[in-house]
Amino acid sequence: MGAVHCLASDTLVIKDFSNEWLYFNPKSENYQPLVEPEKFKGNTLHFKVERSGIGDDYLQVIGKNVLSIFNGKRLIDIVQSDTFMLPLQNLSPNAVGQFPITLYAKDIDPETVQAKIVRLANIDSSPISNVAVSYKRERSSFPEFLVFSLLILTAIGAALYNYFPRVSIEYLKVSRAFSIRESEENLLKSRPLSLVNIYFYTFFSLLCGLVFLSLFHLAKLQVPGFNRIYINTIWYGLWLWLQISFAVLFWLLLKLLLIYNIARLFQLGSFSPNHFFNYVRILLITLLCSIAVLVLNFFTLSIVNPVSYNTFLLTLLVVFGLTVLMIYLKLMGASGLKSLHLFSYLCSTELVPYGIILSLGISQAI
Repeated sequence: MGAVHCLASDTLVIKDFSNEWLYFNPKSENYQPLVEPEKFKGNTLHFKVERSGIGDDYLQVIGKNVLSIFNGKRLIDIVQSDTFMLPLQNLSPNAVGQFPITLYAKDIDPETVQAKIVRLANIDSSPISNVAVSYKRERSSFPEFLVFSLLILTAIGAALYNYFPRVSIEYLKVSRAFSIRESEENLLKSRPLSLVNIYFYTFFSLLCGLVFLSLFHLAKLQVPGFNRIYINTIWYGLWLWLQISFAVLFWLLLKLLLIYNIARLFQLGSFSPNHFFNYVRILLITLLCSIAVLVLNFFTLSIVNPVSYNTFLLTLLVVFGLTVLMIYLKLMGASGLKSLHLFSYLCSTELVPYGIILSLGISQAI
């Protein structure tokens, strides 16, 4: 059909359909405007193109993942992480008035899909002032949400340090966290589910939830189990943050249960509190460094490119994997387990859970 998938020529946007998305509502069985993108759960987006006055203009579609383009029920083309360009004259030449275009993808995201009518700069040299240009409206309260949530985290952290200074210092001891030699610490002899530790687990979960929520929002990704992250209001952002933080806290408690049961199976019960504490401490320090870098990139360096935060997320996931290596080295020096016995223990408690997290992260980031 004369489609072009990678066009280097400059283009002038004549119309942006991102403000005119329609979606099929199964409850009312009709097409409705997509007013609230954060609630969108379908796999098709629809819009209509005016047949009159299209001249030598092109339909431009940009998709991040595999995207099928239909004209009515006729498949036009399939786009895969590419830019699709098609002369509008080739679309429905016999149509009168408007003709429909449908975009389909398994996990289509209205935020990352673009559909426009464009004009090649070397075809029409008309002044821009003579062309009606329509741009997508951006709505985001993410900067305000990030500032507000950082204030909340700072207040919680200050309260924890004020009421439990010794415990706070123990959690933030970088030298002990990343030391191969395991030392006895009074904190580690306490019960992992004591009230004080629960406070710090909650802080850890909130911090982890904020880091990943911010990265997924800035990288324009979809959190597994959630819709595409749109922080249109501070309160909606706080609600999402609480949900993700609760999921992290639940994961943390499952991790503790897993470590204790596997340690009992391998007759390594004396090390299980140390193992879990080191796991939380290393990740807590890593997350604090991550939130500092994120704030620096966003507020100081003004980096908004989704690719940068996508790379940031992948790097953070790789760093999380180093936690497994550090725990292995600590465990090797503090226990009398043979290498094969130790590796089996780590496969159950660290490698398998990390593999799940890594696969979920990579499936969204790549």
